Amino acid sequence: MSKGERFTSWGSKVWFDFKKNKYSLKQNNNCKREEIKIDKFYLEEKKRKYGGIFYKYVDLDGNKIFKKACVVIAEKILGRRLYYGEVTHHIDGNELNNDVNNLVILNKSSHRKAHYSLQKCTSEFFKMEIVGFDREKKEYFVKDG
Repeated sequence: MSKGERFTSWGSKVWFDFKKNKYSLKQNNNCKREEIKIDKFYLEEKKRKYGGIFYKYVDLDGNKIFKKACVVIAEKILGRRLYYGEVTHHIDGNELNNDVNNLVILNKSSHRKAHYSLQKCTSEFFKMEIVGFDREKKEYFVKDG
């Protein structure tokens, strides 16, 4: 089987399965969800801290609090505070993309499994010669063509 045939048969996308909380090379019905919308009116200002985006906002008791944007949005989605051990996962891997449809709330175990499943997809793309590894930069990259 040639590189092109493997590429065509497997596809070139990585999908997130919301039911299994893992990445997959094959899309199924669990990879779709209704678009979620929330109002961000309660966010007052942005503050960069430790590489993430933190928002200063006023809670229901009038307290001003700094929290990571993804946590504020996740709590708004859930309608409650995150429980101990719950984390917000950025599906596209970009922690600055806090679009509500890029976030999913996972427990720590599911979060590790999600990242492991993405590594497995990268390994498959490496075998299909879609992804390469730069030894000097010590990082993976997507090959052209």
